[in-house]
Amino acid sequence: MTTSPKVKLTDLIAPSFYELHHELKENLHEEVWLKGGRGSTKSTFTSVEILLGMIEDPEANAVVTRRYQNELRDTVFGQFEWTAAKMGIMHLLKFQVSPMQIIFVETGQKIIFRAADNPQKLKSINLGKGYVKYAWFEEVDQFASMDEIRNILQSLLRVYTCIYFPLQYAIGIRIPAKNGKNFG
Repeated sequence: MTTSPKVKLTDLIAPSFYELHHELKENLHEEVWLKGGRGSTKSTFTSVEILLGMIEDPEANAVVTRRYQNELRDTVFGQFEWTAAKMGIMHLLKFQVSPMQIIFVETGQKIIFRAADNPQKLKSINLGKGYVKYAWFEEVDQFASMDEIRNILQSLLRVYTCIYFPLQYAIGIRIPAKNGKNFG
């Protein structure tokens, strides 16, 4: 991938997330649930972790989910636009509204945005290459139940283990399973 200007991690994430960032880099967690209100920077932290992880792993892709389609563009999609600009990597990405996705220009990796209000759309995701490494569930309190989230994860992640960063609500990041067993 083309090199980008150096940006300090401390300029991207809040101090409250430094330790978790290092733990995630060392693959110390299978699941993490974050709680907090507005302004707690969970979304910023999650978008930074997903982008950094995808830069490091050229086979990684991400799926970002909210309960309702009409909430995706102005929240999580916009968060990635802001984060990519802050990281100085906008030139590496193509932001596309229809279908809503972000494509890494050089590798073809994708961050796909879907709503849970139509489960069939979540089952028919075609990445083109690689695997779903990251699953982010925004505003988990809006989902019908944790069973709904687990069903989505089982469809998306089949052979990998998941890590979540919820916003009292969730944000999912997943990493390959250490033992190779399926999620669930």
